[in-house]
Amino acid sequence: CIESSTKVKGALCESSKRTKFTDPSESEMISGPFKYESSMWEERNLKGKSTLNLDVIDETLKSMSEDLCDMGFTATVFDENATQVYQNTVGSIYTPIDETGYAQIDGFGPETEGWTGDTTMTVLSNSKVAVAISFLASVVQADLGSLDEPVYLTFPEFLTEASLAGRITPRMILSHSSGSAEYNRNAPTTDPYYVCKYSDKTRAECLSTYVLNDSTMKAEPGSTHSYNNVGFDILAELIVRKTGLDNYGEIFRQFVTEPLGMDSTSYDCPVLKSTSEKPHMSWGLCSTAHDMAKMVQMLANKGMTQDGKQVLTPFHVQQIFSHGGGVAVNDGPYIFGLLPSLIVSRCYARLYTPEELGVDSPHLLKGTGASFPLNSIEGYGLGTMFMMGNRGELFVHAARTGGFWVVAPGRFSAYIGWMNGELNGMTQYAYHLMGDLLNALEESSTFKVSKTKVL
Repeated sequence: CIESSTKVKGALCESSKRTKFTDPSESEMISGPFKYESSMWEERNLKGKSTLNLDVIDETLKSMSEDLCDMGFTATVFDENATQVYQNTVGSIYTPIDETGYAQIDGFGPETEGWTGDTTMTVLSNSKVAVAISFLASVVQADLGSLDEPVYLTFPEFLTEASLAGRITPRMILSHSSGSAEYNRNAPTTDPYYVCKYSDKTRAECLSTYVLNDSTMKAEPGSTHSYNNVGFDILAELIVRKTGLDNYGEIFRQFVTEPLGMDSTSYDCPVLKSTSEKPHMSWGLCSTAHDMAKMVQMLANKGMTQDGKQVLTPFHVQQIFSHGGGVAVNDGPYIFGLLPSLIVSRCYARLYTPEELGVDSPHLLKGTGASFPLNSIEGYGLGTMFMMGNRGELFVHAARTGGFWVVAPGRFSAYIGWMNGELNGMTQYAYHLMGDLLNALEESSTFKVSKTKVL
Protein backbone atom coordinates (compact mmCIF):
# COMPACT_ATOMS: atom_id res chain seq x y z
CA CYS A 1 0.00 0.00 0.00
CA ILE A 2 2.02 2.88 -1.27
CA GLU A 3 -0.01 5.84 -2.41
CA SER A 4 -2.78 7.80 -0.72
CA SER A 5 -3.78 9.91 -3.72
CA THR A 6 -7.05 9.13 -5.43
CA LYS A 7 -5.64 10.42 -8.70
CA VAL A 8 -2.54 8.28 -8.95
CA LYS A 9 -2.48 4.52 -9.29
CA GLY A 10 -1.85 3.13 -5.85
CA ALA A 11 -3.62 2.43 -2.61
CA LEU A 12 -4.30 3.52 0.92
CA CYS A 13 -4.18 1.42 4.08
CA GLU A 14 -5.72 2.30 7.41
CA SER A 15 -3.85 0.67 10.28
CA SER A 16 -3.00 1.73 13.80
CA LYS A 17 0.21 -0.27 13.68
CA ARG A 18 2.64 -0.67 10.81
CA THR A 19 5.64 -2.93 10.85
CA LYS A 20 8.32 -3.37 8.23
CA PHE A 21 8.26 -6.35 5.90
CA THR A 22 11.92 -7.28 6.47
CA ASP A 23 14.18 -9.63 4.55
CA PRO A 24 15.61 -12.59 6.46
CA SER A 25 19.06 -11.49 5.37
CA GLU A 26 20.23 -7.89 5.22
CA SER A 27 22.37 -8.76 2.21
CA GLU A 28 19.34 -9.67 0.10
CA MET A 29 17.74 -6.71 -1.64
CA ILE A 30 14.23 -7.65 -2.76
CA SER A 31 11.91 -4.93 -4.02
CA GLY A 32 8.66 -4.18 -2.27
CA PRO A 33 6.45 -5.22 -5.21
CA PHE A 34 8.30 -8.55 -5.50
CA LYS A 35 7.67 -9.23 -1.83
CA TYR A 36 4.05 -8.19 -2.10
CA GLU A 37 3.15 -10.32 -5.15
CA SER A 38 3.48 -13.63 -3.39
CA SER A 39 1.70 -15.56 -6.17
CA MET A 40 4.80 -14.86 -8.27
CA TRP A 41 7.42 -15.88 -5.69
CA GLU A 42 8.19 -19.28 -7.17
CA GLU A 43 8.54 -17.88 -10.68
CA ARG A 44 10.93 -15.25 -9.32
CA ASN A 45 12.98 -17.82 -7.39
CA LEU A 46 11.71 -16.62 -4.04
CA LYS A 47 10.40 -18.57 -1.09
CA GLY A 48 8.43 -17.46 1.93
CA LYS A 49 8.26 -18.57 5.53
CA SER A 50 5.43 -17.63 7.89
CA THR A 51 5.13 -17.69 11.64
CA LEU A 52 1.40 -17.24 12.20
CA ASN A 53 0.07 -15.89 15.47
CA LEU A 54 -2.71 -18.41 16.04
CA ASP A 55 -3.58 -16.96 19.45
CA VAL A 56 -4.62 -13.74 17.75
CA ILE A 57 -6.93 -15.66 15.40
CA ASP A 58 -8.57 -17.33 18.40
CA GLU A 59 -8.90 -14.08 20.34
CA THR A 60 -10.28 -12.15 17.37
CA LEU A 61 -12.82 -14.85 16.50
CA LYS A 62 -14.10 -14.91 20.07
CA SER A 63 -14.38 -11.12 20.06
CA MET A 64 -16.28 -11.23 16.77
CA SER A 65 -18.69 -13.81 18.13
CA GLU A 66 -19.29 -11.77 21.27
CA ASP A 67 -19.92 -8.62 19.22
CA LEU A 68 -22.55 -10.54 17.24
CA CYS A 69 -24.44 -12.04 20.18
CA ASP A 70 -22.66 -15.43 20.25
CA MET A 71 -22.85 -15.93 16.46
CA GLY A 72 -21.14 -19.18 15.48
CA PHE A 73 -17.91 -19.06 13.46
CA THR A 74 -15.73 -21.95 12.28
CA ALA A 75 -12.24 -21.08 11.09
CA THR A 76 -9.69 -23.35 9.42
CA VAL A 77 -6.24 -21.88 8.78
CA PHE A 78 -3.33 -23.21 6.73
CA ASP A 79 0.31 -22.12 6.75
CA GLU A 80 2.54 -21.19 3.80
CA ASN A 81 2.78 -24.87 2.82
CA ALA A 82 -1.02 -25.35 2.90
CA THR A 83 -0.67 -27.46 6.06
CA GLN A 84 -3.57 -27.11 8.48
CA VAL A 85 -2.41 -25.32 11.63
CA TYR A 86 -5.69 -24.23 13.19
CA GLN A 87 -9.34 -25.28 13.25
CA ASN A 88 -11.83 -24.11 15.82
CA THR A 89 -15.47 -23.18 16.32
CA VAL A 90 -16.51 -20.31 18.56
CA GLY A 91 -20.03 -19.20 19.36
CA SER A 92 -23.21 -21.15 18.73
CA ILE A 93 -25.92 -19.00 17.09
CA TYR A 94 -26.94 -19.53 13.44
CA THR A 95 -30.04 -19.59 11.25
CA PRO A 96 -30.86 -23.17 10.20
CA ILE A 97 -31.99 -23.95 6.67
CA ASP A 98 -35.73 -24.40 6.11
CA GLU A 99 -35.97 -26.60 3.03
CA THR A 100 -39.65 -25.78 2.59
CA GLY A 101 -38.75 -22.13 1.92
CA TYR A 102 -36.66 -20.35 -0.69
CA ALA A 103 -33.30 -18.70 -0.09
CA GLN A 104 -33.48 -15.37 1.72
CA ILE A 105 -37.19 -14.90 1.15
CA ASP A 106 -38.27 -17.53 3.68
CA GLY A 107 -35.58 -20.20 3.54
CA PHE A 108 -34.08 -19.80 6.99
CA GLY A 109 -35.50 -20.49 10.41
CA PRO A 110 -35.13 -18.26 13.49
CA GLU A 111 -31.74 -17.94 15.11
CA THR A 112 -30.91 -20.95 17.21
CA GLU A 113 -27.99 -22.56 19.03
CA GLY A 114 -25.92 -25.48 17.79
CA TRP A 115 -23.59 -24.21 15.07
CA THR A 116 -20.61 -26.47 14.22
CA GLY A 117 -18.15 -26.79 11.37
CA ASP A 118 -20.35 -29.60 9.99
CA THR A 119 -23.58 -27.59 9.95
CA THR A 120 -25.10 -27.40 6.47
CA MET A 121 -25.01 -23.89 5.07
CA THR A 122 -25.74 -22.12 1.80
CA VAL A 123 -22.45 -20.73 0.48
CA LEU A 124 -24.05 -18.60 -2.26
CA SER A 125 -21.34 -16.63 -4.12
CA ASN A 126 -18.54 -18.76 -2.72
CA SER A 127 -19.86 -21.23 -5.31
CA LYS A 128 -18.22 -19.13 -8.03
CA VAL A 129 -14.66 -20.38 -7.51
CA ALA A 130 -16.06 -23.93 -7.45
CA VAL A 131 -17.41 -23.34 -10.97
CA ALA A 132 -13.98 -22.16 -12.11
CA ILE A 133 -12.37 -25.28 -10.62
CA SER A 134 -14.88 -27.63 -12.23
CA PHE A 135 -14.58 -26.02 -15.67
CA LEU A 136 -10.78 -26.09 -15.62
CA ALA A 137 -10.63 -29.67 -14.31
CA SER A 138 -13.31 -31.24 -16.53
CA VAL A 139 -12.93 -29.27 -19.76
CA VAL A 140 -9.63 -27.39 -20.05
CA GLN A 141 -7.33 -30.00 -18.50
CA ALA A 142 -9.09 -32.69 -20.55
CA ASP A 143 -8.39 -30.72 -23.76
CA LEU A 144 -12.11 -30.43 -24.49
CA GLY A 145 -12.11 -26.65 -24.63
CA SER A 146 -10.38 -23.51 -23.39
CA LEU A 147 -11.00 -20.41 -21.33
CA ASP A 148 -10.96 -18.26 -24.45
CA GLU A 149 -13.09 -20.35 -26.82
CA PRO A 150 -16.20 -18.39 -27.93
CA VAL A 151 -19.44 -20.06 -26.93
CA TYR A 152 -20.95 -20.02 -30.43
CA LEU A 153 -18.79 -23.08 -31.13
CA THR A 154 -20.64 -25.01 -28.43
CA PHE A 155 -24.14 -23.69 -29.23
CA PRO A 156 -24.34 -23.69 -33.06
CA GLU A 157 -28.10 -24.27 -33.05
CA PHE A 158 -28.79 -20.71 -31.85
CA LEU A 159 -25.48 -18.80 -32.03
CA THR A 160 -23.17 -17.88 -34.90
CA GLU A 161 -19.74 -16.30 -35.18
CA ALA A 162 -21.46 -13.04 -36.13
CA SER A 163 -23.74 -12.92 -33.07
CA LEU A 164 -22.80 -10.66 -30.18
CA ALA A 165 -23.61 -13.26 -27.53
CA GLY A 166 -21.64 -15.87 -29.45
CA ARG A 167 -18.40 -14.00 -28.71
CA ILE A 168 -18.71 -14.62 -24.96
CA THR A 169 -15.97 -16.85 -23.56
CA PRO A 170 -15.73 -18.86 -20.33
CA ARG A 171 -13.05 -16.48 -19.05
CA MET A 172 -15.44 -13.55 -19.50
CA ILE A 173 -18.20 -15.41 -17.66
CA LEU A 174 -15.95 -16.33 -14.73
CA SER A 175 -14.66 -12.75 -14.45
CA HIS A 176 -18.05 -10.99 -14.78
CA SER A 177 -17.21 -9.36 -18.11
CA SER A 178 -19.50 -11.35 -20.45
CA GLY A 179 -21.96 -8.48 -20.98
CA SER A 180 -24.91 -10.86 -20.61
CA ALA A 181 -28.14 -9.92 -18.85
CA GLU A 182 -28.67 -10.36 -15.12
CA TYR A 183 -31.98 -11.44 -13.59
CA ASN A 184 -33.61 -11.34 -10.16
CA ARG A 185 -33.28 -14.58 -8.22
CA ASN A 186 -35.45 -13.13 -5.44
CA ALA A 187 -38.46 -13.04 -7.77
CA PRO A 188 -38.73 -16.72 -8.75
CA THR A 189 -42.40 -16.51 -9.73
CA THR A 190 -42.21 -13.32 -11.82
CA ASP A 191 -38.68 -12.93 -13.18
CA PRO A 192 -38.75 -14.30 -16.76
CA TYR A 193 -35.47 -16.17 -16.62
CA TYR A 194 -36.16 -17.89 -13.31
CA VAL A 195 -39.75 -18.68 -14.28
CA CYS A 196 -38.31 -20.40 -17.36
CA LYS A 197 -35.61 -22.17 -15.37
CA TYR A 198 -38.08 -23.57 -12.85
CA SER A 199 -40.41 -24.76 -15.64
CA ASP A 200 -40.20 -27.90 -17.77
CA LYS A 201 -38.19 -26.10 -20.43
CA THR A 202 -34.61 -27.15 -20.99
CA ARG A 203 -31.67 -25.11 -19.78
CA ALA A 204 -30.66 -24.47 -23.40
CA GLU A 205 -34.11 -23.05 -24.18
CA CYS A 206 -33.92 -20.64 -21.25
CA LEU A 207 -30.36 -19.58 -22.06
CA SER A 208 -31.09 -19.00 -25.74
CA THR A 209 -34.13 -16.86 -24.93
CA TYR A 210 -32.91 -14.76 -22.02
CA VAL A 211 -29.10 -14.95 -21.76
CA LEU A 212 -27.36 -16.01 -24.97
CA ASN A 213 -29.46 -13.70 -27.08
CA ASP A 214 -28.26 -10.51 -28.75
CA SER A 215 -31.47 -8.71 -27.84
CA THR A 216 -30.85 -9.16 -24.11
CA MET A 217 -27.11 -8.36 -24.03
CA LYS A 218 -26.21 -5.41 -21.79
CA ALA A 219 -22.71 -4.77 -23.11
CA GLU A 220 -20.25 -5.99 -25.70
CA PRO A 221 -18.53 -9.15 -24.43
CA GLY A 222 -15.26 -8.36 -22.67
CA SER A 223 -15.88 -4.61 -22.49
CA THR A 224 -17.32 -4.04 -19.02
CA HIS A 225 -17.12 -5.63 -15.59
CA SER A 226 -20.51 -6.04 -13.96
CA TYR A 227 -21.19 -8.58 -11.22
CA ASN A 228 -23.41 -11.22 -12.81
CA ASN A 229 -24.83 -14.45 -11.38
CA VAL A 230 -26.89 -15.74 -14.29
CA GLY A 231 -24.01 -15.78 -16.78
CA PHE A 232 -22.43 -18.67 -14.88
CA ASP A 233 -25.40 -20.85 -15.87
CA ILE A 234 -24.01 -20.85 -19.42
CA LEU A 235 -21.16 -22.97 -18.14
CA ALA A 236 -23.51 -25.64 -16.78
CA GLU A 237 -24.78 -26.37 -20.29
CA LEU A 238 -21.35 -25.91 -21.86
CA ILE A 239 -19.60 -28.31 -19.46
CA VAL A 240 -22.26 -31.00 -19.89
CA ARG A 241 -22.00 -30.75 -23.67
CA LYS A 242 -18.19 -30.80 -23.64
CA THR A 243 -17.83 -33.77 -21.30
CA GLY A 244 -20.81 -35.79 -22.51
CA LEU A 245 -21.75 -36.67 -18.93
CA ASP A 246 -25.36 -36.74 -17.73
CA ASN A 247 -25.60 -33.58 -15.65
CA TYR A 248 -23.48 -30.92 -14.02
CA GLY A 249 -23.96 -32.33 -10.52
CA GLU A 250 -22.32 -35.58 -11.59
CA ILE A 251 -19.45 -33.66 -13.21
CA PHE A 252 -18.97 -31.57 -10.07
CA ARG A 253 -18.89 -34.70 -7.91
CA GLN A 254 -16.41 -36.50 -10.18
CA PHE A 255 -13.97 -33.62 -10.66
CA VAL A 256 -14.28 -31.60 -7.44
CA THR A 257 -16.03 -33.00 -4.38
CA GLU A 258 -14.94 -36.65 -4.70
CA PRO A 259 -11.18 -36.00 -5.09
CA LEU A 260 -11.33 -33.36 -2.35
CA GLY A 261 -13.35 -35.51 0.04
CA MET A 262 -16.10 -32.90 0.25
CA ASP A 263 -18.83 -35.38 1.14
CA SER A 264 -21.25 -32.75 2.44
CA THR A 265 -21.14 -30.44 -0.59
CA SER A 266 -23.65 -30.58 -3.43
CA TYR A 267 -25.65 -28.56 -5.94
CA ASP A 268 -28.70 -30.54 -4.83
CA CYS A 269 -29.72 -27.80 -2.42
CA PRO A 270 -33.53 -27.62 -1.99
CA VAL A 271 -33.63 -24.31 -0.12
CA LEU A 272 -31.98 -22.65 -3.14
CA LYS A 273 -34.07 -24.62 -5.70
CA SER A 274 -30.75 -25.85 -7.09
CA THR A 275 -30.38 -29.38 -8.48
CA SER A 276 -27.75 -31.43 -10.28
CA GLU A 277 -29.80 -31.14 -13.47
CA LYS A 278 -30.56 -27.43 -13.16
CA PRO A 279 -27.99 -25.94 -10.78
CA HIS A 280 -27.67 -22.29 -9.89
CA MET A 281 -24.02 -22.35 -10.81
CA SER A 282 -22.83 -19.17 -9.12
CA TRP A 283 -24.87 -19.42 -5.91
CA GLY A 284 -26.46 -22.86 -5.62
CA LEU A 285 -24.09 -24.90 -3.44
CA CYS A 286 -24.90 -26.31 -0.03
CA SER A 287 -21.82 -27.22 2.00
CA THR A 288 -20.17 -26.98 5.42
CA ALA A 289 -17.35 -24.85 6.80
CA HIS A 290 -15.14 -27.94 7.15
CA ASP A 291 -15.82 -29.02 3.55
CA MET A 292 -15.18 -25.59 2.00
CA ALA A 293 -11.83 -25.41 3.79
CA LYS A 294 -10.67 -28.43 1.74
CA MET A 295 -11.23 -26.51 -1.49
CA VAL A 296 -9.23 -23.55 -0.19
CA GLN A 297 -6.42 -25.84 0.93
CA MET A 298 -6.20 -27.34 -2.57
CA LEU A 299 -5.93 -23.88 -4.16
CA ALA A 300 -3.22 -22.89 -1.66
CA ASN A 301 -1.38 -26.15 -2.39
CA LYS A 302 -1.10 -25.41 -6.13
CA GLY A 303 -4.00 -27.62 -7.09
CA MET A 304 -3.07 -30.71 -5.10
CA THR A 305 -4.82 -32.39 -2.20
CA GLN A 306 -2.89 -33.33 0.91
CA ASP A 307 -2.99 -37.01 -0.11
CA GLY A 308 -1.44 -36.28 -3.51
CA LYS A 309 -4.42 -35.97 -5.90
CA GLN A 310 -3.78 -33.31 -8.55
CA VAL A 311 -7.19 -31.62 -8.98
CA LEU A 312 -5.77 -28.65 -10.91
CA THR A 313 -2.35 -28.02 -12.38
CA PRO A 314 -0.38 -25.14 -10.81
CA PHE A 315 -0.82 -23.25 -14.10
CA HIS A 316 -4.59 -23.44 -13.87
CA VAL A 317 -4.60 -22.36 -10.22
CA GLN A 318 -2.61 -19.36 -11.43
CA GLN A 319 -5.32 -18.69 -14.02
CA ILE A 320 -7.88 -18.46 -11.22
CA PHE A 321 -5.64 -15.93 -9.48
CA SER A 322 -4.94 -13.92 -12.66
CA HIS A 323 -6.86 -10.90 -13.92
CA GLY A 324 -9.73 -12.28 -15.97
CA GLY A 325 -11.31 -9.22 -17.53
CA GLY A 326 -8.65 -8.07 -19.96
CA VAL A 327 -9.26 -4.43 -20.84
CA ALA A 328 -12.84 -4.38 -19.52
CA VAL A 329 -13.70 -1.20 -17.67
CA ASN A 330 -15.09 -0.95 -14.11
CA ASP A 331 -12.77 -3.62 -12.77
CA GLY A 332 -11.98 -3.56 -9.07
CA PRO A 333 -14.01 -1.44 -6.63
CA TYR A 334 -16.69 -0.52 -9.17
CA ILE A 335 -17.58 -4.12 -10.13
CA PHE A 336 -20.76 -3.80 -8.03
CA GLY A 337 -21.50 -0.31 -9.33
CA LEU A 338 -22.61 2.01 -6.54
CA LEU A 339 -24.06 -0.86 -4.52
CA PRO A 340 -22.52 -0.75 -1.02
CA SER A 341 -20.21 -3.74 -0.67
CA LEU A 342 -19.61 -6.02 2.27
CA ILE A 343 -16.03 -6.63 1.21
CA VAL A 344 -13.90 -4.31 3.32
CA SER A 345 -10.39 -4.73 4.70
CA ARG A 346 -7.92 -2.15 5.96
CA CYS A 347 -6.63 -1.50 2.44
CA TYR A 348 -8.46 0.21 -0.42
CA ALA A 349 -7.50 0.07 -4.09
CA ARG A 350 -8.57 3.68 -4.50
CA LEU A 351 -10.80 6.36 -3.03
CA TYR A 352 -13.62 8.15 -4.85
CA THR A 353 -15.09 11.62 -4.55
CA PRO A 354 -18.86 12.15 -4.88
CA GLU A 355 -18.21 14.12 -8.06
CA GLU A 356 -16.38 11.20 -9.68
CA LEU A 357 -19.30 8.91 -8.98
CA GLY A 358 -21.96 11.43 -9.99
CA VAL A 359 -23.56 11.20 -6.56
CA ASP A 360 -25.31 14.20 -4.99
CA SER A 361 -25.75 13.49 -1.32
CA PRO A 362 -25.10 15.68 1.74
CA HIS A 363 -23.90 12.57 3.59
CA LEU A 364 -20.99 12.24 1.13
CA LEU A 365 -19.81 15.84 1.58
CA LYS A 366 -19.98 16.75 -2.09
CA GLY A 367 -17.81 19.72 -3.00
CA THR A 368 -15.57 19.44 0.06
CA GLY A 369 -12.84 17.31 -1.51
CA ALA A 370 -13.76 14.41 0.76
CA SER A 371 -13.20 10.92 -0.63
CA PHE A 372 -14.20 7.42 0.43
CA PRO A 373 -13.80 3.78 -0.61
CA LEU A 374 -16.50 1.65 -2.20
CA ASN A 375 -14.88 -1.57 -1.03
CA SER A 376 -11.46 -3.24 -0.88
CA ILE A 377 -11.67 -5.14 -4.17
CA GLU A 378 -8.91 -4.21 -6.60
CA GLY A 379 -9.48 -6.80 -9.31
CA TYR A 380 -11.22 -10.03 -10.23
CA GLY A 381 -9.87 -13.32 -11.56
CA LEU A 382 -11.93 -16.46 -12.17
CA GLY A 383 -14.56 -16.64 -9.44
CA THR A 384 -12.04 -14.83 -7.24
CA MET A 385 -11.74 -11.30 -5.88
CA PHE A 386 -8.35 -9.60 -5.46
CA MET A 387 -7.73 -7.65 -2.28
CA MET A 388 -4.67 -6.03 -0.77
CA GLY A 389 -3.44 -7.03 2.65
CA ASN A 390 -0.99 -5.10 4.79
CA ARG A 391 1.80 -7.53 3.92
CA GLY A 392 0.86 -8.99 0.55
CA GLU A 393 -1.80 -9.75 -2.01
CA LEU A 394 -4.95 -11.64 -1.03
CA PHE A 395 -7.21 -13.78 -3.24
CA VAL A 396 -10.64 -14.03 -1.66
CA HIS A 397 -14.38 -14.33 -2.07
CA ALA A 398 -17.35 -13.74 0.16
CA ALA A 399 -21.06 -14.42 0.11
CA ARG A 400 -24.19 -13.13 1.79
CA THR A 401 -24.32 -16.44 3.67
CA GLY A 402 -21.72 -19.15 4.15
CA GLY A 403 -18.59 -17.21 5.00
CA PHE A 404 -15.35 -16.00 3.50
CA TRP A 405 -12.24 -17.62 2.03
CA VAL A 406 -8.75 -16.24 1.52
CA VAL A 407 -5.53 -17.47 -0.08
CA ALA A 408 -2.34 -15.47 0.45
CA PRO A 409 0.08 -17.58 -1.65
CA GLY A 410 3.26 -18.53 0.19
CA ARG A 411 1.94 -17.00 3.43
CA PHE A 412 -1.37 -18.45 4.67
CA SER A 413 -4.90 -19.39 3.65
CA ALA A 414 -8.20 -19.87 5.47
CA TYR A 415 -11.92 -20.50 5.33
CA ILE A 416 -14.15 -18.85 7.90
CA GLY A 417 -17.73 -20.07 7.86
CA TRP A 418 -20.91 -18.86 9.51
CA MET A 419 -24.61 -18.95 8.72
CA ASN A 420 -26.99 -16.07 9.24
CA GLY A 421 -29.64 -15.87 6.55
CA GLU A 422 -31.62 -13.05 8.12
CA LEU A 423 -31.20 -9.64 6.53
CA ASN A 424 -30.63 -8.00 9.90
CA GLY A 425 -27.19 -6.51 9.42
CA MET A 426 -25.30 -9.23 11.30
CA THR A 427 -23.77 -10.75 8.15
CA GLN A 428 -22.81 -7.33 6.82
CA TYR A 429 -21.11 -6.52 10.12
CA ALA A 430 -19.40 -9.92 10.11
CA TYR A 431 -17.68 -9.06 6.83
CA HIS A 432 -16.40 -5.80 8.22
CA LEU A 433 -14.97 -7.79 11.11
CA MET A 434 -13.21 -10.05 8.58
CA GLY A 435 -11.07 -7.05 7.69
CA ASP A 436 -10.15 -6.67 11.35
CA LEU A 437 -9.28 -10.38 11.55
CA LEU A 438 -7.03 -10.27 8.48
CA ASN A 439 -5.38 -7.10 9.76
CA ALA A 440 -4.77 -8.59 13.21
CA LEU A 441 -3.31 -11.77 11.72
CA GLU A 442 -0.96 -9.97 9.34
CA GLU A 443 0.19 -7.40 11.89
CA SER A 444 0.93 -9.97 14.60
CA SER A 445 2.55 -12.65 12.42
CA THR A 446 5.98 -12.82 10.86
CA PHE A 447 6.39 -13.21 7.10
CA LYS A 448 9.82 -13.60 5.55
CA VAL A 449 10.85 -13.99 1.93
CA SER A 450 14.24 -14.99 0.59
CA LYS A 451 15.92 -15.23 -2.79
CA THR A 452 17.89 -18.28 -1.68
CA LYS A 453 15.01 -20.74 -1.12
CA VAL A 454 16.72 -21.87 2.08
CA LEU A 455 14.13 -20.67 4.60
